[in-house]
Amino acid sequence: MRRDRVLEDPQSETEQTNTTGPSQSDHLFHDRSDDLEPGKVVDGYEIESMIGRGGCSTVYAVRHSECGEEAALKVLKYARTGVPGNIERFKREVHAVELIGHRNIVDMFGAGKLEDGRPYCIMELVRGDTLSRLVRQHGPLMPAQALAFIEPICDALEAVHAAGIIHRDIKPSNVLVSGRDAKLVKLIDFGIAKLSLEEGEKPLTAVGQRLGTPVAMSPEQLRCAEVDTRTDIYAVGVLLHFLVTGQYPFYSSNRREIEQLHLHSEPPPASARAPVSPAIDAIIARCLSKQPEDRFDTVGDVVHAWKHASVARSDPGQRRTETALAMAVYVEAVAADEEDDETLEDQAAVLDTAEATLTEAGFATVLHTGSTLLCARVLSNDDKGGQRARAKKNLLVRALEDELNATLEEPHRLRVRVLAHVDSAVVRRDEIIGGPVANMNWVPAERAQR
Repeated sequence: MRRDRVLEDPQSETEQTNTTGPSQSDHLFHDRSDDLEPGKVVDGYEIESMIGRGGCSTVYAVRHSECGEEAALKVLKYARTGVPGNIERFKREVHAVELIGHRNIVDMFGAGKLEDGRPYCIMELVRGDTLSRLVRQHGPLMPAQALAFIEPICDALEAVHAAGIIHRDIKPSNVLVSGRDAKLVKLIDFGIAKLSLEEGEKPLTAVGQRLGTPVAMSPEQLRCAEVDTRTDIYAVGVLLHFLVTGQYPFYSSNRREIEQLHLHSEPPPASARAPVSPAIDAIIARCLSKQPEDRFDTVGDVVHAWKHASVARSDPGQRRTETALAMAVYVEAVAADEEDDETLEDQAAVLDTAEATLTEAGFATVLHTGSTLLCARVLSNDDKGGQRARAKKNLLVRALEDELNATLEEPHRLRVRVLAHVDSAVVRRDEIIGGPVANMNWVPAERAQR
């Protein structure tokens, strides 16, 4: 079900530093004691409900007490006010959006401080969902479909760059869409944007500090080097790859491994995961060049190239897809309590064991994250009978659950569940590239239970 959203994840920021200092427990960043109650009025807007909570801020749906105008209220968490630079960074986010004033960027209506000193801003409430969720729900897009999203995003980025700002966190969850047809596209979350500094103004990013989201960070961000507009172009390349494949170019359950892949490995071509042309591959690869000077000069150049490539003819064999009946197996391993190094090792061991077992049974990996695994295979003619497929599915689930539970030395540390589903799939050259079986809508939302 679609919800009114301003943020997929208000905590879009990942900070890493090589300096030492005071640390705070994670539970402080998720303390609910400073949540604002419905009915409270802030700057003339009455809070109706909370619509998002992350490690850094909380977002509420609000309505103006007099004119009835809907909006969103974003408030920095109290625990985060003590983290150096957070309050100033919050203020600069408001300033950055006000500087740009673009139709594809969420509008700011006001800002201030609550009675307890926490900064807030009131912004446009966009009815829709994030681009990330749309792709996860409906599957990858063809290049021509992706253009409907890419063009307004890059148009907004052109205005951002013209204002002397680098976003530094372009990713699918930071794009709001009113619907799959892209009638309204909004770029959000300028919390870690880099602004051109006024004379005497100090930068907020310290030496050795990394800001961004690992799956979309450019090599220069990871090296803590100077960044410019081409850093956002790298992230646009990640976004393009995600739109046409449904996957990030580089992904691992280990953050350090993701960083090393961005720094040193060539990204897999999108055509290895989706029916796209060599021209589309070339555009994404150029955006993802390790050296900034090898990328496109502007986001406008990216859009121009994409427009041309999305209508170009490609190999018919490469594009040809068909629908087939397939079985998917979903494995989830979730920490019973707080995560620690041993729990993460247990998660990795469980998922690696599951992947090896399923691969041996003829399944291919569709998605592998730090806590989940999705594998699928096209059913043979012998398996297509409804009762036969269901019986094999149930036997497979029970056998795999028993095998995975047996690998745990301390079963109480981890909750594991295994689910299987038979449905249609989009197949190209015997490879499952999408369809209902692969989009995981069939996976119940509740967490794993033992």
